[in-house]
Amino acid sequence: MYSPSKTISVKSGNTFSLFCSYFNDSDVPLSLTDITITADIKTKTKTLITALVVTKLDDNSFLLKLPIGVELSTGVYYTDIRLSSNSAVVNSDIVQINVKEVVTDA
Repeated sequence: MYSPSKTISVKSGNTFSLFCSYFNDSDVPLSLTDITITADIKTKTKTLITALVVTKLDDNSFLLKLPIGVELSTGVYYTDIRLSSNSAVVNSDIVQINVKEVVTDA
């Protein structure tokens, strides 16, 4: 079982993306040069749903999105972000993603 430190909610079928920035503990922006970013979405039983698509936006920010054609059904999911370089690997806090039902759909 995961122990999330943050929780976000999204409606089923809505666009899911996370805008992220890389800062140290003193809130100083850090460079993403030579950093590999990965993130997976998993269920509470640790079943992999999908890897997120990473798009670097500038030197310290990036966007995480679901791959084209992947949609999260109603339920609870978890993710964290792994930043790795030749000298270190760091994972973010765990984020719980609550996918809720919609009333109005297509």
